[in-house]
Amino acid sequence: MIEENHKFIDSAVFAAFIEHATFEKIFHITRHHHYLSMLRDGYIRGGQNPERNWPTYSSFFVNMGCVCVTNNRQSYRVGMPESDAGWHSTSFRFSSANFISEYYGNTAVFLILSDEIEKELISWSLWKKQRKLSEKVIPYYEAGYKGNIPLSKIEKEYCSI
Repeated sequence: MIEENHKFIDSAVFAAFIEHATFEKIFHITRHHHYLSMLRDGYIRGGQNPERNWPTYSSFFVNMGCVCVTNNRQSYRVGMPESDAGWHSTSFRFSSANFISEYYGNTAVFLILSDEIEKELISWSLWKKQRKLSEKVIPYYEAGYKGNIPLSKIEKEYCSI
């Protein structure tokens, strides 16, 4: 596991850096104090986490006992409607300053996961098949990892502090 700490003053520079670092990668985003808990516990906790301070219980994957991850591989977006693909190609939503500050404050940590984890992921399409429309998921990007992700599956961390 390799940790890199970066202090970004310009949000556009931060977004460009994260876009490059997460291109074709599978990753998890968290707040720095949650990251410290992960280091203490030895894993990324799946399912409902009492340490979170925003409502995630409407999340499809959290309710399944999963860790929510972003699968940023082009192969995961097969079948994405052109209208969605156009929007996503011009704005990588997970690196936007608004998304980061709204959910993670000024202490976002991007955890790049090993490639081997991909075969263990549950696709967002299960949400569509089960028609759990009252629960939230980000189609074509979000996936779930059932249970806890051991720290050994993290290749690199990028801290924005």
